[in-house]
Amino acid sequence: MKQKLQLLCGCMTMCLLLCHLAACAGKGPGEDTGTIGGTGGQQQTTTPVDTRPDDLPDDLDFDNETITIACRGGLRWEAELIAAEDSSSTVDVAVYTRNKAVEDRLHVLLNVIPGDTSQDTFMQNVSIQIRSGIDEYDIVAGAQFLAVQGVLESLYLDMSQAPYLDFDKPYWNNSYMDNLSMKSGKRYCLAGDLALSMIGWTTCVYFNKPLYNNARGDGGAADALYQTVLDGNWTFEMFSELVKSCAQLNDTGTDGIWGLYVDTNSTTDRITLSAGMKFSEVKGTGEVEVTMYNDTMLQFVDDIKELYFENEGTLVYPSDIQYEPFIGGESVFVVGTLNAAVYYFSSMTDDYGIIPFPKYQAEMEYSASVQDNVALYMVPRTVAEDRREAVSATLECMASESSITVLPAFYESALKGRYTKDPVSAQMVDIIHDAACTDFVYVYTYNLSKLGTIMRAIMSDPSSNFTSLYQERVNNASEMLRQIADFYLQ
Repeated sequence: MKQKLQLLCGCMTMCLLLCHLAACAGKGPGEDTGTIGGTGGQQQTTTPVDTRPDDLPDDLDFDNETITIACRGGLRWEAELIAAEDSSSTVDVAVYTRNKAVEDRLHVLLNVIPGDTSQDTFMQNVSIQIRSGIDEYDIVAGAQFLAVQGVLESLYLDMSQAPYLDFDKPYWNNSYMDNLSMKSGKRYCLAGDLALSMIGWTTCVYFNKPLYNNARGDGGAADALYQTVLDGNWTFEMFSELVKSCAQLNDTGTDGIWGLYVDTNSTTDRITLSAGMKFSEVKGTGEVEVTMYNDTMLQFVDDIKELYFENEGTLVYPSDIQYEPFIGGESVFVVGTLNAAVYYFSSMTDDYGIIPFPKYQAEMEYSASVQDNVALYMVPRTVAEDRREAVSATLECMASESSITVLPAFYESALKGRYTKDPVSAQMVDIIHDAACTDFVYVYTYNLSKLGTIMRAIMSDPSSNFTSLYQERVNNASEMLRQIADFYLQ
């Protein structure tokens, strides 16, 4: 659908303005507002009642019940849930404010316990406790690709009928959760704005504005690219052409400014899904059809191989993406996730733009695949019956408050303060947020003979044959696919 450059005036932007002004109160000129961590001296107040998007009763009182949340150790994962009151970071302050609002509104105490920094070890430890019947955690925030393993083992509760949880609210990603659960309506894994990683690990394209304008010979080229996105004309073919034409290399084509830096590992999964390829279709409760083998997919495989290995403007990394070349002005484009702007680009001197990944065909809608280590929130089956009401209210309140404090602050940090000042940049991240998606086969890839991560194998070996590898993996996955369907049908 065609859109025009225009000012955004919705409630979310107004809430962001209020949040940002509060977060920056007391800052002197030049003080950082976007780096995770640090110390400072600022404080926010609880969100005004009339701006809350949830329908939680105002008189909820759980008598200072402690709600214990387990999360992965490490800065990125802990930062979703733990923040100091005196942090100098906009995002940290928003997380602190969200937590304080939840505690004040519900009269609960949030107790976040970081676990092992290894995602696998953390989830193994949590699973062992749940299997043993130990009621230590009320909520578990774990990596998606590991969380679904616990679901199939019945370690977590179905929260679809839990009190206070309203999954029709915009701060929950209902379509995403439908994909997780075969449209069964069951909600073992909760996805939405309560997880900063849900937007942080969403796929996007960054481009260096000065390099792009210079390569195009037009100081307004970046604005024209934004308009192309808004007009719905941002396609994979155009992207490939720009990667080639924007490169400025030496005579041997081995050094200079590259059009694109890209890796052959996890980014390939996200590129494929973000381009609009469908690995599967959830047709109904317990009914999933593997749809990844078709003429469009076969042509896409040829085209992405050409972008990686034949386009003279592309430099390929053999492992996960490294952002240093882009930060250093050695690449015009890089495919990444939104959290890269917060964690890596704070020292970047050149201005950068954020746009969605291009769609493979013009008639498609924009898609933004979410990396499979995104945090999903689960309630262990060991939580006592008389405490589940407080737990479900806490989840609802966290998601609601996150949508009006944490999410806008993240945008503001990622865009270096432009979210409230530059309506075009705001529209880009809103498009990416609304396009966040996943695929059933991708989510359960480790149960399905790695069918959902097949592109990693294909792009790691350019001589590999998609048809033969697909046939091998889909045959091996068929029985497990039936077992997963039986689980959601029960």
